[in-house]
Amino acid sequence: MGSVSRSESYRNVLATPPPAGPSICATCHRGTSGYVRCYQCNKHREVYGDELADVVVPISLAISGGQLTRELSGYKYNDSPQVRKEFAYNLASTLAVFLATHEGCLATAVGVRVFDLVTIVPGTRQRSGQHPLAEILGKTVMRTSGRFADTMAATGGNDHLTVRPGSVTVHTTVAGRVVLLVDDTWTSGASLQSAAIALKRAGARRVAGLVIGRRLDADDLTAAEVLEFARTHQFGWDVCVLCRTA
Repeated sequence: MGSVSRSESYRNVLATPPPAGPSICATCHRGTSGYVRCYQCNKHREVYGDELADVVVPISLAISGGQLTRELSGYKYNDSPQVRKEFAYNLASTLAVFLATHEGCLATAVGVRVFDLVTIVPGTRQRSGQHPLAEILGKTVMRTSGRFADTMAATGGNDHLTVRPGSVTVHTTVAGRVVLLVDDTWTSGASLQSAAIALKRAGARRVAGLVIGRRLDADDLTAAEVLEFARTHQFGWDVCVLCRTA
């Protein structure tokens, strides 16, 4: 099955995130009760300002108990190699179709024509071999394979809740580069923002964050507005959080 046909059948697994607005965080697209940014993203910005990612775009919400949430974990950690492979292919198809349609939206948002480097947020869990997201972007998705480089390594100290730029080392030259930084899941944003800051401190000119799933708990009362948006707006490939107007 090709990426387009697979992604179309996979569309029912995905949940539409809302665009930034009066009650939706301008960074991570969760509810804010009327503020520009949620508490977590606002704290990150107070400390790190323009060192953070220039834009963050979630493809989908990843709601607790849902299929996407299971696959975002399972493509890395499921005991079955066949299940891991199947989940990875689903996520690869999602990235391929989304980028074919909306990479230009991300580039425009950071004021460039194209990203000349694609990389991933480094994982903190020890594994043998390459991270599966690096395999997806470096080998499976043809749109990114020629631009992909595994540029960073985790050096410890990232508690997944606190931005810690020192927990990431950059081991590839990124000075002057425009970077598309991809992660599978955004929960607090600490991991992606730590990596974005490390890239900028190493000389990257612009950094755009792309996440497959923006993690939310189904019973989180503070996420009610976002979850209601997803319930009333069927996921489609034609719009993203940047080009959606309502």
